[in-house]
Amino acid sequence: MLNLKFEIHETDSKNFIEGRAAKIKLKGIYLGDMGELNPSLLHSWHLKMPSSYLEIDLENIFRFLTDQK
Repeated sequence: MLNLKFEIHETDSKNFIEGRAAKIKLKGIYLGDMGELNPSLLHSWHLKMPSSYLEIDLENIFRFLTDQK
């Protein structure tokens, strides 16, 4: 709805399965992370099903939109 062209860049993190994690950016501004959680992390939290994670920093999006005006 905001018509923003965000970028997704593969990243390495021990919290995610290798090759299944990414950073989300908007014109170089970090917005968040997403990926499939590493089984060792699931085990430590006593989770039995595969899970994914998504985090988006809305303040950075609002800051970007405000700076564009």
